[in-house]
Amino acid sequence: MDVFNLMQILSIGRIPVYIILAFSFAYTINWFVKRYISKAIDKNAEFLKVSPTNYNFLKNGFSIVIYTVAFFFVLSKIPTFQKASQALFTATGVFAAIAAFASQHALSNIISGIFIIIFKPFRVDDLIEFAPEKLGVVEDITLRHTVIRNFENRRFIVPNSIISDSIILNSDIKDQPVRRHMNLLLSYDVSLEKAFGIIREEVIKHPYHLDHRNEDDIQAGIPEVEIRVLDYLPNGLKIRAYLWAETHRNAFRLHTDVNYQIKLRFDQENIRMPYPLQRVQIDNFTDRTESYRENK
Repeated sequence: MDVFNLMQILSIGRIPVYIILAFSFAYTINWFVKRYISKAIDKNAEFLKVSPTNYNFLKNGFSIVIYTVAFFFVLSKIPTFQKASQALFTATGVFAAIAAFASQHALSNIISGIFIIIFKPFRVDDLIEFAPEKLGVVEDITLRHTVIRNFENRRFIVPNSIISDSIILNSDIKDQPVRRHMNLLLSYDVSLEKAFGIIREEVIKHPYHLDHRNEDDIQAGIPEVEIRVLDYLPNGLKIRAYLWAETHRNAFRLHTDVNYQIKLRFDQENIRMPYPLQRVQIDNFTDRTESYRENK
C-alpha cells in the first residue's frame, strides 16, 4: 500500500469526526443564536404589542444559514466531493445573488421590518402620522408591512421600506400628556375677561381636561387654562387656548366638545364672534339688455 492510498484511507476515516464536530458546533452556535434572537424578539414584541410568531422567520433563517455552512464544510473535507463542493458553493452563491436581486423589494421590506423591531419607532395601538393626511392607529407590524387603521375604519397596508423612510409623527410613543391649541376669533368690542372666563369654565369642567401645572407654576399664579392673545386681525382679535389631555384621542374630544359648549355660552352671553360679510349687487338684466339694444 503506497503513501497516497494510506492518506486517502485516513482522510476517509476522519469524515465521521468532521461530521460530528461540524454539526455539533453548528448545533451549539444555532442554540445560542436562537436563544438570543428569541429573547430579543420576545422583549421587543412585548413593547411593540405584536405576536412574536410574526418573526419566527428570522430564527429559522439563521438556522438554515448555520447548518448550510456546516454541510459545505463537511462536503469540502471529502476528497471525492471537494471539487463538486466548490462548484456547488459557487453555484449557490450565484443563485443567492440572483434571488436577492429579483426579490430586492421584498428583502428591503424584511430588513426595514427588522429595523422597526430593533429601533421601535412605533408600536401597536400608537397613533401616528406618516404622510400628509395619512393619520391612523397602528394595528399590526409584520416583517413585510405595517397595518394602520384610519379614523374611517379603513386600513393602510404600508410596506416597511416606505414607512421606514417616512418622517413619523408618533403621538403615543412616550405616553405623555398632549397639548392641543384651540384658536378663536373675537370681536374687538368683546370683554376679554368675560370671554376668557367662559372658555376656562368650559375647559375645566370637561372630564378629559388635565391640569398640567407643577407646583412652581401654581405658585407663580399661572392659570389652569392658559389663553394668549396672538394677533390683531382686520376682522377681529385672534386668541389661543392651550388644552391638555392624557392622550391624543382625549385631546381631540376635549377640543371639539369645548368648541360646541363655547358657542352655546357665547350665544347666551351675547358675545359676538366676527365673520366675513359680502355684499352682492344684482342689476336688472332686462333693463340693461333693452338699453344695449337702443344704443346699438
